[in-house]
Amino acid sequence: MSFDAFKAIKSGDVLQLRHYLDSGFDPDYPDPSHRSGASLLIYAAHVGNTAIARELISHGASLNARDGDGWTALNMAVHTGHVGFVELLLNAGASLDGQAFTGSIEDFLNWTLLYGTGTKEAMKKMLPIIEFARSKQDECPTKSESSE
Repeated sequence: MSFDAFKAIKSGDVLQLRHYLDSGFDPDYPDPSHRSGASLLIYAAHVGNTAIARELISHGASLNARDGDGWTALNMAVHTGHVGFVELLLNAGASLDGQAFTGSIEDFLNWTLLYGTGTKEAMKKMLPIIEFARSKQDECPTKSESSE
């Protein structure tokens, strides 16, 4: 069933993926055919299908799971230029902590333009989305601050 779940993601078959997940398939299952063991959500980020992502998230997929190379779905979505996927992940609560863009967002996006598959237009659209998410995450009080 594992390869079938990845095939459903690749083909964009939300109903088939839902069937696997409803049958108890782990939404964080790592891809056994890939050296890094990317999760279903990381694979979906590579493909860029937001309907698939919503299905995985609704079944409890970890937003911040890392593959064997340390990549998250957010890293992959940025790297491949899937603006809608980036926005979906950030709106769902994906953390910017520990991401490759914890320093200069512009530097990371420029690096992505050199080595990723995203376009310059996609990177320009992502910049304000990521900056907004970072400002919102920075505004969230810590537990000690919120208890005062």
